[in-house]
Amino acid sequence: MHIIGDGKDKLLKVAIKLSDLICTIFTDDKIRRHADHPEVEIGLMKIYEVTGDEKYLNTANKLCRYVSFSRPVDINREENSKPLHEQRKAYGHCVETTYMYTGATDVCRATGKKDLETAINSLWDDVIGTKCISMVVSGMGHTMSSMGIVMICRFYPLIANAVLI
Repeated sequence: MHIIGDGKDKLLKVAIKLSDLICTIFTDDKIRRHADHPEVEIGLMKIYEVTGDEKYLNTANKLCRYVSFSRPVDINREENSKPLHEQRKAYGHCVETTYMYTGATDVCRATGKKDLETAINSLWDDVIGTKCISMVVSGMGHTMSSMGIVMICRFYPLIANAVLI
């Protein structure tokens, strides 16, 4: 965060004001109906880490637990409609899921909640074990025909060896 770099809190004050608005607007009921756009959790966790105010942690916790990846409906709706802490297989848009798993990992680290930790570890194993594209720089991605997490693990050892030689 900006304040860590130069000690000035002007941007922090703006971020806190926005975070307070998010915490006010997203009541429990709204979170359960509308938690479908990850990234907010990461920001709330950064604000929590700087301020220590648990309302940011609590809102991030609820947002990541009740995220909905059930769009588009043809991507394993049965699994990705579950609350995140109940999911064991990763389905959904690769960028959205990566943001969500990042925010949920931050929440898990701060709270130590075992149900969320079990879910994150299972999702990690599923992504890395069955859906990861591994190239020179490893990471998750999508195929040309799908924006979802890739279903088959592909390795490119010839490319990696050519770069290393």
